[in-house]
Amino acid sequence: MNHGVAKELMDDTLRIFKEFHAMPANEKVSESSKDPNGSCKLYTSCGGNVNDVAKYWKDSLEHPCPPSGEFTESWPEKPEGYR
Repeated sequence: MNHGVAKELMDDTLRIFKEFHAMPANEKVSESSKDPNGSCKLYTSCGGNVNDVAKYWKDSLEHPCPPSGEFTESWPEKPEGYR
């Protein structure tokens, strides 16, 4: 609230990341590993015992982006609008 970022931009960003995380696991790994500098990383974990009733599962995407827009050619192409 009161941070100056347009609600439309925040909504679009959240929608794109929801689309990214809804992709099949192999696509997420493929899309996040194109950056030759390794700055775009997908972290996936499913810890705990395989016999546990409740599973802890989490995907995180880390992608620090320089303001200059360098290396955009290696950013994920999916989902559309990510770049």
